[in-house]
Amino acid sequence: MTGNQFLIQGGWESRAEDPAALADGMLRNIDALRAIIPDYGPWWVANLKTGAAIPLEKARPRMKAIVASRPEVYDDGEPVEGGIHTVIARNERNNSAKSLCITLRGGAANPYWRYPNKVEIETGDNEFPDPSIVSYPVFKAVTLAMVEVWRVAFARVFSRAVMSDWRKRTYRFDLSWMTYLSAPLAAQITPPAGVVTERFENGGLLLIAAEETFDVDNIQHMDAARAIRDALEALDAIPDQLKKW
Repeated sequence: MTGNQFLIQGGWESRAEDPAALADGMLRNIDALRAIIPDYGPWWVANLKTGAAIPLEKARPRMKAIVASRPEVYDDGEPVEGGIHTVIARNERNNSAKSLCITLRGGAANPYWRYPNKVEIETGDNEFPDPSIVSYPVFKAVTLAMVEVWRVAFARVFSRAVMSDWRKRTYRFDLSWMTYLSAPLAAQITPPAGVVTERFENGGLLLIAAEETFDVDNIQHMDAARAIRDALEALDAIPDQLKKW
């Protein structure tokens, strides 16, 4: 039997952010994870230009430079319009059941894509979930911390196992353990009856398929995930790439 990776992904609209702002957000996201899961460390930051893994405390004062050193470019080497910077940090240099990885692609100010910026937190690939990490209270707290740090438009929590039942990989709102919608998106949908929801002062909405670790073999979990997916179907009607008028 193979393992099952769990992921939390957040995306947000076109928003120009310089390397200093992205560096500050990345550090705040790492520190939030360390507070929620204090026993998982030490943390390392990848210098994608050199390939080096830098201990967090050494990377902290250099984070702006690390972010600035990795602008995303087109195939011809030209910088992506609007600017996108990639940063990766993990609590271990090896993939394992105790590993967590944060990947940020942020700073894009491209008006022709709905959500060009994203952040992802993932557990070890093909590993059995560590219950001290992959649990409802922990993953909910990590998701809400991500929402607060990056002011995401949406976030979704899911497992690799549930992806085999996704309709298309291009759909944003498909079967998930938890889904967060910012106020503008939440106003466009009606939460399904019988599904656990939580509303926040900022107008955001969290839809929860299971208040325990999500399991694709649990019929109730999957039924709730399908109900949430169906309720969010209208939000996938607009393609990611907008037309230039």
